[in-house]
Amino acid sequence: MVQDLTNFPIETGQDDIFYTIKMIIVDKFEIDPEQVAMQSSIIDDLGGDILDTIELVMDIEDEFNIAIPDHEAQAIVTVQDMYDLVIKYFEY
Repeated sequence: MVQDLTNFPIETGQDDIFYTIKMIIVDKFEIDPEQVAMQSSIIDDLGGDILDTIELVMDIEDEFNIAIPDHEAQAIVTVQDMYDLVIKYFEY
């Protein structure tokens, strides 16, 4: 795990959320952090597949202590999509 976000401080900004998502992706795909951008497609740009996307969602749910509904998780294509769902469901 990248870091324990159970006691994620209220003042933590959205840049920290992106950084955490990015580091989860970097750890999972063993890639350089510079390869991960908001517009990166998990499959086309980062070399993942559908199973990797599902595993990323599970890792992100665990990291941020959130639950992303399956119908929304299935629509994730880019890092931005994942980020938007964390912002939507994460309570500061």
